[in-house]
Amino acid sequence: MVNTKAGNCIGKQCVEVMPEHYFSHDRQWIREQLSLLSTQMRKRICEKYSEVYHHTLTTSTNELNYEGEARFEANTRLRLYVQKVKAPSQGAVSMPPKVKRRAAA
Repeated sequence: MVNTKAGNCIGKQCVEVMPEHYFSHDRQWIREQLSLLSTQMRKRICEKYSEVYHHTLTTSTNELNYEGEARFEANTRLRLYVQKVKAPSQGAVSMPPKVKRRAAA
C-alpha cells in the first residue's frame, strides 16, 4: 500500500508503517497521528502501540468491553506521546518563564 504521509519512503514509493495489532476502525486516526511524527520515530511507536494494545486486550478483566479497554489504553498513550513530541520536533519553542527580581536590600 502506498501512503506518503505515514510511511517509509524509498525514492517515490512509500511503504505504510502501522502497528501489528490495532482495532480496524482506528486505522485512519492512527495514520493521522503517525503522520505528525518523524519517519524515524514511526516504527518504534508502532511497536509500542501494538504491544500496549495486545497486552491490554489479552489481560483485560472486563469481559464485555475488552476491545474498548485496549483501544482506550493504546490510543490515549499514542495521543499523549504525539502531543508531547510534536511541538518540539517541529521547532516550536516557548519562552522561558519570567522570574521576578528581588528588590535590592
